[in-house]
Amino acid sequence: MFVHDLVSVISFLCAAVVLLLALGLTVRAKFSTDLGSALVPALFLNAVWACFLAWDSSSGWLAPPGHFFLEMTRYAGWLLLMWVALPRNSEDPWLQVLPRLMVTIFTLLVLAGAAVSAALDIGLLKQWPSALFAIGGLICAVLVVIAAEQVGRNRSPTAYWSIKHLLTAVALIACYDIVLFSATYIFGDVPLPLWQGRGLVNAIVAILLVYGINRLRKSAVEKRVGAGGTFFTTIMLLVGCYLFLVAIMGAYVRSFGGTWGGALEVALLCGSVALLVVIALSAEARAVIRVFVQKYFVAQKYDYREEWLRFVRNIDGDGPALDRNDLGVRVLRAMANITGSPDGGLWIHNENDEFVPVAGRLCGANAPTFDNARTENHWVELLTQNNWILDIDGQLPPGLDREQIPEWLRQNPQVWLVVPLGVSGRMEGLLVLEPPLSNERMLTWEDLDLLRTAATQSAGSLALQRALDDIGQMQQFEAFNRLVAFLMHDLKNVLAQQQLVVKNFPRFRNNPEFLDDAILTVDNATQRMARLINQLKGGADAPQRRRFRFDEACREALQSVADRTPKPVAVQLPAVSVSGDPDRLRSALVHLLRNAQDATPAEGEVSFYAEYAEGLVTVIIADNGEGMSEEFIRDRLFKPFESTKGVMGMGVGAYQAREYVRELGGELQVTSQRQVGTRFTLTIPALVTDDIGELALPVH
Repeated sequence: MFVHDLVSVISFLCAAVVLLLALGLTVRAKFSTDLGSALVPALFLNAVWACFLAWDSSSGWLAPPGHFFLEMTRYAGWLLLMWVALPRNSEDPWLQVLPRLMVTIFTLLVLAGAAVSAALDIGLLKQWPSALFAIGGLICAVLVVIAAEQVGRNRSPTAYWSIKHLLTAVALIACYDIVLFSATYIFGDVPLPLWQGRGLVNAIVAILLVYGINRLRKSAVEKRVGAGGTFFTTIMLLVGCYLFLVAIMGAYVRSFGGTWGGALEVALLCGSVALLVVIALSAEARAVIRVFVQKYFVAQKYDYREEWLRFVRNIDGDGPALDRNDLGVRVLRAMANITGSPDGGLWIHNENDEFVPVAGRLCGANAPTFDNARTENHWVELLTQNNWILDIDGQLPPGLDREQIPEWLRQNPQVWLVVPLGVSGRMEGLLVLEPPLSNERMLTWEDLDLLRTAATQSAGSLALQRALDDIGQMQQFEAFNRLVAFLMHDLKNVLAQQQLVVKNFPRFRNNPEFLDDAILTVDNATQRMARLINQLKGGADAPQRRRFRFDEACREALQSVADRTPKPVAVQLPAVSVSGDPDRLRSALVHLLRNAQDATPAEGEVSFYAEYAEGLVTVIIADNGEGMSEEFIRDRLFKPFESTKGVMGMGVGAYQAREYVRELGGELQVTSQRQVGTRFTLTIPALVTDDIGELALPVH
């Protein structure tokens, strides 16, 4: 099975010399790192391997089990080196499993070899299975290539620079063995040229190994998770996997092919080589493989964390955007920074299904506004639906003709890329970028992916700003409606006073006291209307805080509701002064009293109690009416425009009362129980106490 000739002797002697040279250089370097220390046993075992194979090539003293364990000894050194070099603090589950997987598989292979040797010794097997040598070597070689790729991937650029020649040399040695062991397994014997050249290949690659050791000695190596891997080792890994698959298929053909097994095996090998040639000659296949390898194995062009932080900073600017146009300027600047474009233009989709120019040099005075619904603008819909980025001078996406693109885009030398800004199936804008200053217009898959991601984020920001603008407009209408509701509530109270005067006029028209009260009521209503008008105008006559008698405001409030049943009874009125607007306080008390009257039957009771203590005046308005539930008090009582009176109520009285009491520095609290009654408690800061007295005055 193995070759014994002078060429093989010289070949493996050359490998032994160069490996011993590398071992001496490593020992002399006195590495302090684990990686450098692991080089010593790895190189020693490989030098021993080369010496033994050179001896065996001249004498043939090694039996098949000896060759198997010699290969296992050699790969024990390389696997140890890779095991030490792999990171231990990575969160990647694959990196956590790989070291244990390497140890487990290698141990199983050694145990399998030991078991076969024991079976030969006791007579269970008549000869050593040749496939075990090929399979064991092939598995170890593939493990070394995978580990070397992971070591390169998980190094910082500086650290990778110091070990890339070392990793490349180890990977090349393992890749050559993958080819050798695959062919051995397929053909059932070691190919003569590959075996004779094995030592020379190891000697040549060991020179690169010496150079890598020298570079490692001159630099400090530090580990890092997440750096890009090497393109070369990745390709070698893929080729190794391909050859391993071919070896398995060849074994199947040889085992089950019968008399045609040999012919089919040769045909399979030729077909595999032909497939590799076709892939190598096919530009499309090479492009697919290149993108796949670069995406998942090679260092990325962008530091996506930094790109994303910079993009977010450009979008945020100096603060929240004023409107969609202001945000559009930021979006254009952020997108142009990604491609290095000096400027561009942004068209925003409005509520009329039109794209209007809002930002950028291309959106000057002559920039067109185009209707998305028109047939000639169907190209915009194609870009949005397929998430295409259009290069005006490059190859167009399938299904899009150059004639469909508007002439103002095709004929403008300042137009380079057209990027649709869409999110959730809605087109928010259309971004046009100028050529970069470097004139590098070739876009890779990374450029396109980053642009699409940034475009989606930009569209989301524009959609959010549109929603915020709509909400702001709705809030303006809501504020206007609320103002009208408050105004109508106050007018309703004034109207109630005037209606009461008109209602009582036929009965008391000849009563001078009634006429005097009517004039006072009309004068009060006039003053309140004037103040309302000044408040709407924001004029200087708007109500100011002033000192007034609290007990007088209470009596006026009680007098205003005296015409309704049940009539409130004032249990106590302290003679104190407070600071505020007496009309607003009186309106708040009137509303609470009328609510109590509305909720209480005519035969019920409404009480009004006030007291002064420790600088605070407390008012309690209680009734024994139908009461309210806790849910109603919590969720609806003080919510504007929530009313239980149907169309007759505005739903703002309780809200106004509480807000004004809070404006005075007080608080309004409510306790209620269904079918028992309700209790409103107002607490208001008082000024100077004048004359505290208890006046049990029923209202007449």
